[in-house]
Amino acid sequence: MDSFNKIEIGLVSERMIAVDSTNTELVRRLQSGAALPEGFVLSAHHQTQGRGQGGTPWHTQAGTNWTGSIYLQPAHLSADLGFRLSQVAALATVRVCEVLLREYFSHPRLVSPSGKGTDYSNKTGKISIKWPNDILVDDRKIAGILIQTGLQGQRLAWAVIGIGLNVNQLDFPPGLNRPACSLAMLTGQTIDIDEVQSTLIQALQTEYVRSQDDLAQALNQDYQSLLYRRGELATYREQGQARTFVGILRGTDAEGRLLLDGPDGRLRTYDPKSIVFV
Repeated sequence: MDSFNKIEIGLVSERMIAVDSTNTELVRRLQSGAALPEGFVLSAHHQTQGRGQGGTPWHTQAGTNWTGSIYLQPAHLSADLGFRLSQVAALATVRVCEVLLREYFSHPRLVSPSGKGTDYSNKTGKISIKWPNDILVDDRKIAGILIQTGLQGQRLAWAVIGIGLNVNQLDFPPGLNRPACSLAMLTGQTIDIDEVQSTLIQALQTEYVRSQDDLAQALNQDYQSLLYRRGELATYREQGQARTFVGILRGTDAEGRLLLDGPDGRLRTYDPKSIVFV
């Protein structure tokens, strides 16, 4: 625990005007031999080639959202426990949304791109984690996560945690796989992006400590409790297959694979991006 108390996420940070991807930039620096302090945060006013899981593009308007990456040295984790970093990032992002959407929970509404309020009273303000890397508010995507790691032997030598959180963007491209929303759309207010970063850093600091073995059970329980459609009948499709099936999501295993009760009543495991929600 003492070593974790010495890690100060965000003590050293940098904000770039524009970059292709903060994850890509941090990995470039590591590969060039740059000495980065653990907890270093790199954010960008604009990411021109931001991406999510599996290389899917992340759509963001310049200056409206928080897009950034955090550098860690999680040597306490073996390669097969790297999923804990996903849990850390997801829960930290959820906590940020909880803090900044408190007013929305009390006075639910959605602001249209024109700035006029739209009725959102039938929504619950429920925040959930859509496996493997999205954060949703009432089925609308508000954030995405991308984690890259490097190994030394069987342990994680470094990790770059990329997070894109929709803050003040009001217009999103048509044809997205899932409708998007932002903090500003939900609150009807312009949110200070510096406040978002400060809140996110505090949340990451708290959740990262819980990735240690003696605290990981509580970390996992919180993550499982927030999984999108957990315990519900829902329709799924395996990648590359046209046929759909109905199953019940039971959770994830320690390596981050989805546990799903299929129509035959058997519990099956699925790797990220091998199955999609329909």
